[in-house]
Amino acid sequence: MERQQFLQWLRQYRHDLMNDLQIVQGYGSMGKHEKSLNKVNDLIERLKQERLLQTLNCDEFVFWLLSTSLMEHELNITFSVNTDLTELSAFDEKLTNDGQAIVSELESSIVAWTDVSVHVAIEGEEELLLRYDIHLPNEDQSDFIKRLSFSGECLQVVQNVEKVSITLIYR
Repeated sequence: MERQQFLQWLRQYRHDLMNDLQIVQGYGSMGKHEKSLNKVNDLIERLKQERLLQTLNCDEFVFWLLSTSLMEHELNITFSVNTDLTELSAFDEKLTNDGQAIVSELESSIVAWTDVSVHVAIEGEEELLLRYDIHLPNEDQSDFIKRLSFSGECLQVVQNVEKVSITLIYR
């Protein structure tokens, strides 16, 4: 990673963190302590998820997911880690390629960028499962799904009016 890119990433991360802290401060100054506490708890959970992500030993995927979630302003990308697996280096390239393919196809399929979000759930006890929950208008879903291909094995694609869920397994 080049220095300029790293500094841009760091500035954006700090900007987002400061926005969250200013919201907490604003709620506190208005006496809305429950809202302030909820925002602090959300922030703590987000930082916990970032820490868990970084323990997975798949640096390329972690870098891609963190930088994409930070720099892709049109997409609201979030993630959760719910696995005890910590040695995922064998899947690093496949995870990264699949994530990049999904985001790339998403960008070329979307007509209007309103309310598009992606949640990446990293799960599994014996086998690694990645579920991409993509909130996408129904009219954009068909083209998006048709063009996808993956390095991991696709277990399931579920489509409804407001969301597409794609579950991939890595063995």
